[in-house]
Amino acid sequence: MPHRRAHLKLVGKAHRGVLRGIERLNINDNTFLIIMAAFIGVFSALCYAFFRVSINAMEKLFFEDIFNHLGISYDFPGRLLLFFIPIIGALLIMPLIVRYPKEASGYGLPGLLENVIFKNAVIPPKVILLRTLTTSVTLGCGGSAGREGPIVTIGAALGSAFGQFLKLSGDRMRILVACGAAGGIAAAFDAPIAGAMFALEIMLLGNLAVYSFSPIVISAGVATVTTRAIFEKDIEFTVPAFTMVSLNEFYLYCILGIITGLVAVIFIRLYYHITDRFDRAQIPVWQKVLLGASLLGAIGVLFPQVFGVGYKWMNEALMGNMALYLMLALVFLKMIATAVTLGCGLSGGVFGPSLFIGLMLGGSFAAIVNMILPGTVHEASYAMVGMGAMVAAASQAPLTAIFLLFEMTGDFNIVLPTMFACMISVSMMKILKQESIDMVPLTRKGYKFSGGKDVTVMQRLKVRDVETKNCDAIPESMSFRQIQMLIARSSQMDFPVLDQDGKLVGIISFQDIRKVIFEEGLDDLIVARDIATTDLITVKVDDTLQEALEKFTIRDYDHLPVVESDGTLHGLISRQKILQAYNNEIQRIALQGG
Repeated sequence: MPHRRAHLKLVGKAHRGVLRGIERLNINDNTFLIIMAAFIGVFSALCYAFFRVSINAMEKLFFEDIFNHLGISYDFPGRLLLFFIPIIGALLIMPLIVRYPKEASGYGLPGLLENVIFKNAVIPPKVILLRTLTTSVTLGCGGSAGREGPIVTIGAALGSAFGQFLKLSGDRMRILVACGAAGGIAAAFDAPIAGAMFALEIMLLGNLAVYSFSPIVISAGVATVTTRAIFEKDIEFTVPAFTMVSLNEFYLYCILGIITGLVAVIFIRLYYHITDRFDRAQIPVWQKVLLGASLLGAIGVLFPQVFGVGYKWMNEALMGNMALYLMLALVFLKMIATAVTLGCGLSGGVFGPSLFIGLMLGGSFAAIVNMILPGTVHEASYAMVGMGAMVAAASQAPLTAIFLLFEMTGDFNIVLPTMFACMISVSMMKILKQESIDMVPLTRKGYKFSGGKDVTVMQRLKVRDVETKNCDAIPESMSFRQIQMLIARSSQMDFPVLDQDGKLVGIISFQDIRKVIFEEGLDDLIVARDIATTDLITVKVDDTLQEALEKFTIRDYDHLPVVESDGTLHGLISRQKILQAYNNEIQRIALQGG
């Protein structure tokens, strides 16, 4: 115990020394963030390198070495051994999944986004190790998922760890987290621009500012250079040259965009349908994990192409070595396998499966076109554009998808067809009112997104936090004379009207009083219910301020009644208090960021 205490004192002293050293450098805030972004880029690339090597080593062990050692081929009945590989992987990481379900299991990006957008962006450093271990084993043992989502989470956790060590808060912490995410994507695809766009479109909800943009670009660039230094030209994903036979193909790319948008909607809804079934199952976590691993193994026995990240089979499809029926089947089998893998609690992402599904869909579409009109299109080109369109639709991040395809191919000619397909696929998602695969869990919690920071601020604040509870209310039988006396001593401008049971039945404003105040002889003849407006617009105590403000635009009142679910009056809320609460929250965020 004394040794541990002495160790902690030494670490604390070193920590304070580092902070004092940074203060003595006297560098401005933007320069400081750029320096931190460069460090985060390096560490994100190193984590990706370890992550990639770990997955490849696990795949080689389970899908090559074991089969070679036992002298078993992939033909039946030897292929039945594939059924047990996901189960073995699940058993290996079961203790971590049961002990750390939030940090180590499932698809972690929605939870990360909630933390970054709505909370303080503080991510436990243990996430780095837990996600690396669980995802490496999951994918190495055949889990049908992507490694890009976890590397984003790992990179974001690295950025948060730097911020916590340097005692940053607010916007600066979020920028470092976004730098880690950008570094992770840039390292995974050797695509720095796509990495930066991913951080801006998804992690920061499209809030582009020079203050945040510069560090993010630096992190993505440094991560790319570091990855190239480690792996040189060892690229796992090979893309052929883009070819466009005729300008008339733009019509076909538009059709592909429509189809991809529809398939993306099916993918998202099927994914959450299966995930919800696992969540509602009244069985222990370990049983859910083993059930999912068994289902995945059963699919993989018949279609081993769904196992793992799937880059090998994507390359086969791009080279034209895959039959049409198999590509079509894999579009839907990959959806199911991914949902089962992540829904049961195994770890991974959905970015890679989106690429896989889009590639198989684009390749299938082009193959069908060539069956109808032989030699019309280059199938591999449609497969590549299909990848971009699916990522754009599923993640609702079209810029990320467009730049990703451009950087992967290095061919500017692919940009225009990709733009057509991506924007149309995203538009289909909007038309069908489908949230992105990352945002569905957040919208289920009541968050709404309109592409701006202001909306997210208003979504954090509730009516119950700013309403006036002790307001003057009027019984419906109160005479007009008594109403005038009440108004004279009250500071309110609008008055709820209650029936004998205390339920809200109307509201009286100065506009209503003005109609009869100059009429003589009515003081004791008219009662509250005669002049009250009964066509009510009310808000609930758990509504957000965004929802309340939208209701103010329907009718020009200064106040709206706040009611319980049974119609009982709870208080009043004013337009002025909403704006005041909004301004206070903006100032609080600015102070945290400063």
